[in-house]
Amino acid sequence: MLRAIIDSMAFRTELFVLDNVNGVIAETLKHGLINPTDEQKDHYRSVTGRNYNRVKRASSVYLLHHERGQTFTAIEWKKSGLVEVAVHGMQQYFDIGVLTDSAIQKKAALFEILAQLDGFMISRVDYAIDMEKIPPRIIKRLSLKRHTKQVRTTTYYQPIKQKERENPRLKIMTYDKALKDNLSVPMMRLEFALKSKFWTNDRVVLDAINEMISTKGQTVIKRWTGENVKVQELFEKASFSHAR
Repeated sequence: MLRAIIDSMAFRTELFVLDNVNGVIAETLKHGLINPTDEQKDHYRSVTGRNYNRVKRASSVYLLHHERGQTFTAIEWKKSGLVEVAVHGMQQYFDIGVLTDSAIQKKAALFEILAQLDGFMISRVDYAIDMEKIPPRIIKRLSLKRHTKQVRTTTYYQPIKQKERENPRLKIMTYDKALKDNLSVPMMRLEFALKSKFWTNDRVVLDAINEMISTKGQTVIKRWTGENVKVQELFEKASFSHAR
């Protein structure tokens, strides 16, 4: 049985809701810039890791500085008027089985933010499956269902239809995790990113997040790999009682 962990997550809510979250300070990075200079674009990319041109549909972009020392990107989309907050790298390793302090603090900060919201909408979840070597039967199954594209040390499994490839609802990739995190033993990562079209616009409460994420991930990963999978809970149950 495969074991999947949650590496990244994004959620949406209203800006005024985030303004009332304790422990967070919002910094405006972009607000209605018209014909931004190359310097402004470079600054945006260096801070957020995103290409400026990819967020032209955004009315504003903020940096959320959490008291735990973590900073997250928050994008306010023009069409929905909602702010999307992305938290990446919750499963970055210092050594095998040992998460970096930054990864631990990111997950803790995410929990503290969500615990203060009455409800939020999930817009993306990245499931990571780490193993010494990805079984050839899984690689073969993925290759039969999708085109492969190699970019440096990462293999992307892209939709066959060009239209779906331009804005996929599901991103699948494999890469050398040991190389990326400079680990002492071999580790490969198989990653499934379920984007917004996989999630409903219904608001979720914190108590329900584990079951929703686990059920969705198990269904999708089994469909593409043919393997049973267990998704590790994003937050331990003991955390919920502490939050109350």
